[in-house]
Amino acid sequence: MMHVEIYGGTDRGLQRDHNEDAIRHAQFDQARISLALVADGVGGHAGGDIASQLAADVMDNYVTSCVSRALDSGAYAEHWLQKTLANAIQRANREIATGQQSDTLLAGMATTIVSVLIKDEHLALGYLGDSRCYRWRNNKLQQISRDQTLAQQMLDQGVIDQKQFLVSPYHHVLSRALGLAEISEVDIHLHELLDDDVFLLCSDGLTNCLGDPSISEILAARSDISQATEELITCANDAGGVDNISVVLLKCDKALPDGECDETIVAD
Repeated sequence: MMHVEIYGGTDRGLQRDHNEDAIRHAQFDQARISLALVADGVGGHAGGDIASQLAADVMDNYVTSCVSRALDSGAYAEHWLQKTLANAIQRANREIATGQQSDTLLAGMATTIVSVLIKDEHLALGYLGDSRCYRWRNNKLQQISRDQTLAQQMLDQGVIDQKQFLVSPYHHVLSRALGLAEISEVDIHLHELLDDDVFLLCSDGLTNCLGDPSISEILAARSDISQATEELITCANDAGGVDNISVVLLKCDKALPDGECDETIVAD
């Protein structure tokens, strides 16, 4: 069984008057199941902070109920991990749509979402928008989510080349997000966990201020994920803090079976 340690933090940043990000992390079934997410309310849209908090609440409550049902039945169904995360994202989108319809002031509310659900030694990743998931493995940082923005879409379709992509003004125009449209299907990506893996979930308030080399330097220097989280946020603020900054780190350690230990004792 893989032991997962989780720590998260969120900060208003230096140039926003309030925080529209939301984070959530929880563990269930004696830490066999782990949920973590970052939601970034869409700036400039009414109710961005409400949308992000609503998404976090709905997904947390849905996963909690699914774990409870699995425990009551005595087993997790086949593909439980992928189906549960996909359904949680779809349910959050429906709740945001309901909120849009119930209050004209919230008609434009939306939020990005990047979320992981872990069971045993597998991680399911689901996301919409430009909040990201990175994996730190063997001292190498890899982005395992893909930005869902107009700039990325134009690059994928061959409308612009890589050089134009780097300076595109459309990096912050989302092609997908919770609250923008009905979601008929959610792409869920399954990853196998290895000992010492660290996963980073973050809003673009972090990555707009810190590039991959700076993030890598912090993760390499800080094995304590609480310290690493706080340093990432501090460094993003030191680099300008232009947006809300949210970070959740998950650290994986291979748990030993009961009765075993990781030290060899040599008798005198």
